[in-house]
Amino acid sequence: MEDSISLHAEWSSGQKIRFRFISIFFFLFIFPFPIYFIPGLPSWLFGWYYDGFDALVRWTGSSIFSIEGEMVASGFGSGDNTYSWVQNFVILGVALIGGTIWSILDRKRKSYQKLWRWFHLILTYYVAFFMFSYGLGKAFGEQFGYPSIGRLLETYGESSPMRLMWTFMSASEAYEQFSGWSEAIAGFLILFRRTRTLGGLAVAGVMLNVFMMNMSARKVWHNGKITNIEKPQNRKFIVIE
Repeated sequence: MEDSISLHAEWSSGQKIRFRFISIFFFLFIFPFPIYFIPGLPSWLFGWYYDGFDALVRWTGSSIFSIEGEMVASGFGSGDNTYSWVQNFVILGVALIGGTIWSILDRKRKSYQKLWRWFHLILTYYVAFFMFSYGLGKAFGEQFGYPSIGRLLETYGESSPMRLMWTFMSASEAYEQFSGWSEAIAGFLILFRRTRTLGGLAVAGVMLNVFMMNMSARKVWHNGKITNIEKPQNRKFIVIE
């Protein structure tokens, strides 16, 4: 993709429109990475962004999707919750609107070669950072830890699908280390141009496994019904007819 886009002296209209949308989408998705790694930055520096985006997500949930009550933004241990889905919808909508406005105001530009290279570099390091952090966390047993006494004394019927998957990972040291080193190695490979294609394929394969495990743990079939994971504030299951 880098060779087919960034090295052309002039981009087609379709390439420019796609780049504008994709760059805005991923900017909103990863911001303020990597700025928050700069030492000495005050914690309140990005508060305006978080507060403003949170207000937009909550307004969208109540006004567009008619969601009643307060959406919980944390405590689930994953992004499979109402708040996160509405947040992704807002990011998609802002990217579409922003990309359209950008295309109108900057329609005479021939290409975004320099901006594309910066976008490609930042996105590569973003993926590599999380592949390293989660991968090494699994490889050294830090992400899942070991099953607690309370977890070991818990009956099978009291465990949610996600809790069972988490216990399986924490109890299966060999598989946890295998998954961790696979993620870390894939993240390492995408850092270098010669191995970036191989690294991209490795990342896709490793993360497909993570995705399927998460989706399988979030919902299970029981007597023809879909049973979803429990809410964080209690241990009851939500059953969708």
